Amino acid sequence: SWWEKPRIASINSTGFLVTLTVPLAYDHLGGKDTQGGEFRNCHVANLTRGVVIRSENPAGTRGHCMATHHAHLSLAGVHFDSMGRTRWDIPTEIGVNQIGRYALHVHHLMGMSAMGPSFRLEGNAIDRARKFGIAIHASHYGLVKGNVVTFAEGSGIMLEDGSETEVFHYEVGKTY
Repeated sequence: SWWEKPRIASINSTGFLVTLTVPLAYDHLGGKDTQGGEFRNCHVANLTRGVVIRSENPAGTRGHCMATHHAHLSLAGVHFDSMGRTRWDIPTEIGVNQIGRYALHVHHLMGMSAMGPSFRLEGNAIDRARKFGIAIHASHYGLVKGNVVTFAEGSGIMLEDGSETEVFHYEVGKTY
């Protein structure tokens, strides 16, 4: 199946019938269960958020958002659009396509404080990110919950070292 970004024209009163402004161009079949049978759950995400942060020139040097060291980061309901590295490849000169420039980068945050987790990323939308959508690097005791990453050119949500602990929130039996 192919990624598409349709717009909703209406939703009926039961919430089970969604009408789009234009028909989908491709079939979106869903996956298979553990016995090989198909189920019809395609991926749908709402990218509408109250705050939008985007690169001024997505075709040029793109913007990025980073919190580091003793910062206390709390982001909820933010849409990050066309952010991150300028290109996917490895930088070949200083000042061009710098490493560490990810759409949303949590870098070496120091842990719990009197204010709670050192970082909270809840219900954000990251769209058209280069390299990584959300990169968490050597940070611990945060909360990453209910975020949507679409069209990322690389990993959607990434633990940079693999040493990061107590970061994700998951409730048994809940669909995310």
